[in-house]
Amino acid sequence: MDQLVAASLAQLSRSHSVADGATTLTCLARYYITHNYRLPDERLAALLAALQPGLRSGSPGDLVSLLHSAMCLSHMPPRPFMMDYYAVLKDRLAAEPAALSHADFSRLLWSLSRVDCVPPRRWAGSRGRRGGVRLVVVQGSGVLSSAVMCAVGGRACGEVLLRSG
Repeated sequence: MDQLVAASLAQLSRSHSVADGATTLTCLARYYITHNYRLPDERLAALLAALQPGLRSGSPGDLVSLLHSAMCLSHMPPRPFMMDYYAVLKDRLAAEPAALSHADFSRLLWSLSRVDCVPPRRWAGSRGRRGGVRLVVVQGSGVLSSAVMCAVGGRACGEVLLRSG
């Protein structure tokens, strides 16, 4: 397993591919659940560090998978990584507001609830400004509304994030 991870890390260090990194971390998370084997934090940190330069090229779904898998592995990304992650995710969601599926949105909320790095206040956007990302504008019904209401206890996510930052 160590040789396989070393080869994967070498490849990711060259490519900085968020899609490949998200797939690798997802597989490692499944391996952890199935075989109770978890990479040491140093290796997981090295994988994330190799992907950090390529975050801007990642799709919103891949960005969610990356963080979700890290949280499933109980690995806390370092603060500099998370600050870059928040900036990239905000830009991607502002550019493509409907880019996340309901499942991705739920995984993102779950993952963010476990990260020990609160997003900057400006991350949730300011009221009245169209460029800001608001994770919650609860419209309609179904899975999205249910996930939001359960995750934040009935408050809009943006309000919770602003109070936490």
